[in-house]
Amino acid sequence: MARMNLERMSYSQLATLRVQVDKTMTEKQVAERTALRQQMTDLARQHGLSLDEVLGRRKGKGSVAVKNTGTPRILRTPGPAAGGCRVG
Repeated sequence: MARMNLERMSYSQLATLRVQVDKTMTEKQVAERTALRQQMTDLARQHGLSLDEVLGRRKGKGSVAVKNTGTPRILRTPGPAAGGCRVG
């Protein structure tokens, strides 16, 4: 690996280097995740399972939609202006 003297680099050079490092790290992470997923899939197959079965995921079932009943009703206690109870 090449050694760099960061102290001698300008701000612009350091910013460019940071962008390159971030991009390379993202690419490496994606590649390693893909390789690991393939290894896990292969290992599960060796044991007669799918990766979804190993991880406890269900097949064919989507999420259940919650019925929206509209705007919730707000219960209000009548105040003195509405002729409600007065204390005193």
